[in-house]
Amino acid sequence: MSHRYYENMKVDRIYVKQYLQPPRPVSYYPIEDSDDSDNLRTKRKATSFLNVHNNYEHPGSLLRVDRETRLRHEKENLEAEIEELKMRNQRLVEQLREKSVQFSKLQFHAQKLDEQIDALSQRCALSAALDKLTLDDRLVRGSLAALEKFTNPFYLYPRDVMTNGFEDKKLQIEQRLRQFQNQVQSIKLDAANIQQKTLNGLALERSAHQACLERLENLQKENFALMQSRYLESGCDDAVWQRKIDALPSYEKLYSFTQNAVRKFSDLKWALLDREREAG
Repeated sequence: MSHRYYENMKVDRIYVKQYLQPPRPVSYYPIEDSDDSDNLRTKRKATSFLNVHNNYEHPGSLLRVDRETRLRHEKENLEAEIEELKMRNQRLVEQLREKSVQFSKLQFHAQKLDEQIDALSQRCALSAALDKLTLDDRLVRGSLAALEKFTNPFYLYPRDVMTNGFEDKKLQIEQRLRQFQNQVQSIKLDAANIQQKTLNGLALERSAHQACLERLENLQKENFALMQSRYLESGCDDAVWQRKIDALPSYEKLYSFTQNAVRKFSDLKWALLDREREAG
């Protein structure tokens, strides 16, 4: 059995306890330049520092480092500007989407108002027909009554009572019809006022939407021109950025085509609304 400082050794079949020396500390051994040695890492660090210092002593190295730093800063600035422009374009697209939703709601409201106006027009036509019928009936009955009084001078009292009762009923009906006609006229005026306000709001919305589209198109063109000029001034040789810059004209054409399609769609909507208003 082994012990901390002793070892049993067998010499000529006699066990003798031999005293062992304790292990020496690590600091006792000399420092070697191994891979995991701190001395080697320190030497490498000092050597790299000296190399960098020696490189910076040459003007050509300073110019090259300065140019690389400037190009890196220009690249970072361009990336930040592109991200900002993307966010701005996204906000503008969201605003256009909200405007389109509001326009659809206004168009639906205008359609409902047109339906109400058609219903009121039908009711007015019905009331006019009723007025005409009651007027013709009143004229015929008045003529008959005048003829009967002229041909029969001895007009009986009970018959006069019946005629007065019928006339009272006719007067009540005429009064109710006039009240109904007045109500219809007031409803028509209210509907016309509401329709005029709606059309004015739609006209304002149309002009604002058109101005927003034109402003967005101008900003997009200025953005493309600015990105190309910045890239050409920076003198960056990055292949990724070169592909992006080369793809800008095709993207601009696609954007212009989309803008023209949106503009034609909005013009078609307004033409249909104007035609419906003229037909109504």
